[in-house]
Amino acid sequence: MMLLRLATRNLFRQFGRNALSMVSIVMGVFIMIIGAGFANGLDENAIRGQIDQAGHVEIVPTDYPKSGVDHPIDHLYALSPDAEDWLHTHTEAWAPRVVMAPRLIKGRDALRVRFIGYDTERDSTVFPRDAWTIEGEPPETHPLGILVSQGVAKLLDIHPGDVVVVEVRTADGALNAMQLTATGIVQTTAYYFDRVGVMAPRGVVDELALTGGRQSHVHVRLKDRDGAEAFAVGAEASLGVDVDARTWREAVASLMEAGEMRRTMFNFLGFALLAMAGVGIANTVLMAAFERVREIGTMRALGLNRGGVITMFALEGAWMGLVGGLLGAGLGGALTHHYNVNGIDMMSLMGAKGDAIDDMPLAAMLYLDFSPAFIGGAVVVAVVIAVLASLYPALVASRMLPADAVRAV
Repeated sequence: MMLLRLATRNLFRQFGRNALSMVSIVMGVFIMIIGAGFANGLDENAIRGQIDQAGHVEIVPTDYPKSGVDHPIDHLYALSPDAEDWLHTHTEAWAPRVVMAPRLIKGRDALRVRFIGYDTERDSTVFPRDAWTIEGEPPETHPLGILVSQGVAKLLDIHPGDVVVVEVRTADGALNAMQLTATGIVQTTAYYFDRVGVMAPRGVVDELALTGGRQSHVHVRLKDRDGAEAFAVGAEASLGVDVDARTWREAVASLMEAGEMRRTMFNFLGFALLAMAGVGIANTVLMAAFERVREIGTMRALGLNRGGVITMFALEGAWMGLVGGLLGAGLGGALTHHYNVNGIDMMSLMGAKGDAIDDMPLAAMLYLDFSPAFIGGAVVVAVVIAVLASLYPALVASRMLPADAVRAV
């Protein structure tokens, strides 16, 4: 207890110098916490974005493109009554869609879009519309109505009530075009759709692309997203058609790898700063040892052994690590918690990046990961590094002979 009091008192004897040594600890812990919160938050954002865009599992024709803007409809498939019953039994909700990439034409302007034909009864059970905002009316109110995303409406200057032409290759490969009415302009929570998306009821799409009631996608929502892999295996074996069941985990695998690289980068930067802090602490403690030669000699003469001297200086280093770690944890934890609760609006950030089209799944809001366990671990790492940095100066101080130390000027 006496050594702890001495270490605490000594921490404030040269507080300015000690505070400078703690700056790197504060920054190291801060960056580790913010980096982990940001990287984990981006991973979860990608997962939520993928689920919002495609459900927990999407069932597509075999060899269907896995990315990009190509959405072929020459290999549509139909579900038998038995397959539909199987889906009813093994899912929380499922919905068929036809996804294609026609040209949307208004006047002299044309744009290739991602055109989704949806089931008016089932689609909202897989893709909730609570966060959607629609200017105008849903397309169900018009026999030839479509719902246009904000990005497409902005590029082609489309307003509710405008008539446009949609030109597409049908399921049989013929060229077809229809005049359709934009009944509403929509903003969803899916960045990619809001840039290039158009939606219409399945009846409109069946007439436009001559799909014959078949679909290119079946999207599935499960009670537990971790059960997606097992469901995908069962779906491919049970639906009776040649399909590929793709899980959300497969879709975001490359993004998860990038997230791991981000975590490694932030942790490396944090450890580098903590290592710099360790060097500073070692220098500070060593200077303190040489400044307190007579004091150390007196304590040794009064019976303090070498282990006691080492403990005292190690406690001083531990105090610097603890105080710096707590300050860094307080700053990093507060900022992480703020964005864990309030989030960062990804739509406004991505909207400022120009007109580049990206099919990367993104949820509307990015919530940083707030982990008390990780925050506590970062503080422990800071303390351990500070203690280790203090050991060499402590050993130097402990080797001072009492008689020589007392005689030192």
